[in-house]
Amino acid sequence: MWKGGGDVYRAQIVGYFEATGVSHRADVVLDATSINPKVIAWRDLSHLGRGFDLSVLGLRSSISQVE
Repeated sequence: MWKGGGDVYRAQIVGYFEATGVSHRADVVLDATSINPKVIAWRDLSHLGRGFDLSVLGLRSSISQVE
């Protein structure tokens, strides 16, 4: 999810490892007013859970199992 006005953007980012079900979730604010964008705020939201259904995160229907 991206929200912003001008050159400042806010995103909620979810990293998800399908094989183990481990996820990490963060809320980030980016300042893109210069050539090199800066992270001006970072908030860990992992304690709130994934926040999104697995189908939204791109869960593949068939996973190769390594034995």
